[in-house]
Amino acid sequence: MVLRQLIQRHSLLVMVAGLLIWSAFFLAAYIFAAIACEVSLAQTELLGGDVLTLGIVALMLLALALIAAVGLMSLRGWMAEAGTTRGEEPGERRRFISFVCLTLCGYALIATLWVALPAFLLSGCT
Repeated sequence: MVLRQLIQRHSLLVMVAGLLIWSAFFLAAYIFAAIACEVSLAQTELLGGDVLTLGIVALMLLALALIAAVGLMSLRGWMAEAGTTRGEEPGERRRFISFVCLTLCGYALIATLWVALPAFLLSGCT
């Protein structure tokens, strides 16, 4: 019900919600890395790892959880509209928007992991 209301009112915003979350993660991760390197937090140990890596991992987990929540919400919306017959304008529109949102959430999940990958493979500030 809530998804239907969101899609009817803010369909473009709902479709790109996963990519918006990814872009916010991208920006936050690079700002956090820049500040951590400037203040020398990268060499500080916390819970068995450096603060830079742990901070990016925490941001990544938050972004993945939010993207997964939006993706599951869109999956529910897509499945709920599966019974609509062809030619029903509102039902087809909601189903299409839910499918596009689900697909973009999948892309956003991959992009989030790709952006966070250097935190695992490379050393801190160089």
